[in-house]
Amino acid sequence: ASEIKSITDDNFTIENISGKWKFDVKQTVNSITKVIYTGTIYFENNVTGLTKYTSKAYIQEITLGAEDLTYTIPCGDLGVYDARIDWGGEAFTNVKSFNDVNLSYTFKSAGIYLVKITGRMPHVKFNSTGDFLKITDIPQWGDVVIESGEFSYTDCRNLIVTATDAPTITATSLDTMWQEAFLVNPKFSNWDFSTVENLNNFLDGANSAIPNFTNSDMSNVTNFNGFIRNASLANPNMSNWLIPNVTSFANAFNNSGLTTENYNGFLNMAFGQIVQSGVPLGALGINYTIATAGAAHDDLVNNDLWIINDNGGV
Repeated sequence: ASEIKSITDDNFTIENISGKWKFDVKQTVNSITKVIYTGTIYFENNVTGLTKYTSKAYIQEITLGAEDLTYTIPCGDLGVYDARIDWGGEAFTNVKSFNDVNLSYTFKSAGIYLVKITGRMPHVKFNSTGDFLKITDIPQWGDVVIESGEFSYTDCRNLIVTATDAPTITATSLDTMWQEAFLVNPKFSNWDFSTVENLNNFLDGANSAIPNFTNSDMSNVTNFNGFIRNASLANPNMSNWLIPNVTSFANAFNNSGLTTENYNGFLNMAFGQIVQSGVPLGALGINYTIATAGAAHDDLVNNDLWIINDNGGV
């Protein structure tokens, strides 16, 4: 029989390239076809099974001391897991569930390792527990799809994020994702927040974060409770946002790095569109300029019944 080199139809292409089976999954919307998933098919155990993995890894840098050489990637009970982990080149494991034993590995010696994850891992969830102090960097997001960001890197106080690429986000909630992660400063400028509804405590206490949300699509967000609270360097420009669905900014900007100029811009942005009634807004420690944003502030309070706690006008 002749060797099969490729298989294709309208939505799927698989091709043998240099002994590896590469595949593309395509989607057509409004007559425009785009490749939405690309990867490699690996044959394992003498072709007894077939597992597909995305080609660009989500990478965690970890630092291990001699006293504890085991590292576990904590995951939430959400979505479908189908991942392959490269443990710094020492070993490879496959993961099929959020509590799979293959999410844990004991290294041979102390050091700094790059743990590379390909495939589906929908919810990483450190939540101030387990090995949350061992993760020290995310140098690449790769093809990871974040299906939930709830409590993902909460209290990971040794973590920095040097990645310049962006994860794919399908999550509706990124609740408490970076809370008290003191050193992180993710490059948010190319993140797509369009599916997100909950940003409760998103950067609360993340004192190194200088987020750029200038062109971020926040139009589906309802909850900004504690959004950048106590993030002393966070001073986002929010003047281009659309916030028709927001029901709470409670404690959102309290004691953050938000300047009077950007607070003015926020108030004028909200004043210029139809917003929800009775929204609580926390901006303790922050003033607005009466001449620039006083009318917006008063209208939000008197006509939209917003409950605003800030340091008043100057």
